[in-house]
Amino acid sequence: CGEIISAALMAHLLKREGIPAVGLTGAQAGIYTDGNHSEAEIVDIDPTRVRRHLDRGEVPVVAGCQGLFGHADDYTTLGRGGSDTSGVALGVALNADKVEIFTDVEGVFQADPRVVPEARMLERISYGAMHEMARYGAGVVHPRAVRAGQDGRVPVVVRSTFGAPGGT
Repeated sequence: CGEIISAALMAHLLKREGIPAVGLTGAQAGIYTDGNHSEAEIVDIDPTRVRRHLDRGEVPVVAGCQGLFGHADDYTTLGRGGSDTSGVALGVALNADKVEIFTDVEGVFQADPRVVPEARMLERISYGAMHEMARYGAGVVHPRAVRAGQDGRVPVVVRSTFGAPGGT
């Protein structure tokens, strides 16, 4: 519910600023999943509705971490990392040039800078290396999001929400 409320609120705030926007659930955005209701995998995305909003000049604000099981009207959740995964998978379905994930860190570091103060931020990292880091605990991007970007051949950029330039 929090994702849906956030999407609706963000769309409302954009409209208030004069930016045409629409809030969509994962189902409304055409995200279809398998039947695992708490750790669902995305099996298909029909971006027709999202593309229609884009073509009209509207910003579609899609609630992440959720989808629809088959065409049976059963909602599923993607579990941990589901919002990153939804965003990357939707970017792939829309043939985006890249997907940017804004988070509370500047980018991907060699190691956790809170533990290893001399760790440096990586300007670039391969999908394979990022997937391994994510699988073994790096909480920057979920492994399924990395895999979605790799499978769709869409670069995934990790940047700070708080305005730091650059990113990985």
